[in-house]
Amino acid sequence: MVVLAGVGIYIFRKQGIEMKKLICLLCMSLLNFAVGFSQTESEHLIFKGVPIDGSLECYVRKMEDAGFSPVETAENHVVMLKGDFAGFNGCRVSVVTTEGVDVVSSICVVFSEQEDWKALLSRYNYLKGMLTKKYGEPSSCVEELPDGDTSSILYWVRVDKCTWGTTYVLPQGTIQLFIENYGSDCHVMLRYVDKANSDLVRAKAMEDL
Repeated sequence: MVVLAGVGIYIFRKQGIEMKKLICLLCMSLLNFAVGFSQTESEHLIFKGVPIDGSLECYVRKMEDAGFSPVETAENHVVMLKGDFAGFNGCRVSVVTTEGVDVVSSICVVFSEQEDWKALLSRYNYLKGMLTKKYGEPSSCVEELPDGDTSSILYWVRVDKCTWGTTYVLPQGTIQLFIENYGSDCHVMLRYVDKANSDLVRAKAMEDL
């Protein structure tokens, strides 16, 4: 009886260990499933916590809920908004669809004007650092001036002779950070181009060919 009891305890303990292994494996499987699901849950780029998708009216409403205020409708398929983004105040945001296809395909953020190159570059590098930390190393980075001339950098920016930008290519689309002339002023700009909806727009255009 003592031997049988000992064997029973051993089997129970062994089964207990196996049960723990089974529970651990089950938890790991559920975790992997959850991670995989979250990665494929949205096929769209995320801007301000909102997938870049849906009609222009619907998306603008979501941006209003996120704290932006519409300031003007530039065209039937572009709405301009203003608000805070990535810790910076007074950003202008363009929400863009394509004529004939009422689905948001790209977002462009124009940060406030900078009249000093060091301040402009500092903002650019700050955003670049955050994007790289979140999305990994950029797919491309071109930061050039004509003949390396740094004496009149803002002039080169204003006449569109400054190539200063970083691109992140993701499965959901492309994110571009760059310094550019906008309305004759110098700004850091950030553009999100959603792949799925850009492909949709392209397919629609091909139907007309």
